[in-house]
Amino acid sequence: MARPAGYKLNGFALRELRAKCGYNVTEAAAAAGIKQSAWSNIEAGRRRASREVVHAIQAALLIADVRSFVIFDNTIDTVEKEVAA
Repeated sequence: MARPAGYKLNGFALRELRAKCGYNVTEAAAAAGIKQSAWSNIEAGRRRASREVVHAIQAALLIADVRSFVIFDNTIDTVEKEVAA
């Protein structure tokens, strides 16, 4: 069975990181350059995020390591290769 496209994000961690930046959902989405509905669905676990969106969120929230909010289904070696890409 094929794995769903994109990355599943830890919604709780993402909400906490967003709150630490002082953003509401609308502000965070604007900072990341995505729609507010997309951010809400990602945070609620109803939508997966592409690599580009993961990196946009990382930049918007000034996060050094995506592993603080991305749930990886792979081994650590594969994760490090994917994140570096």
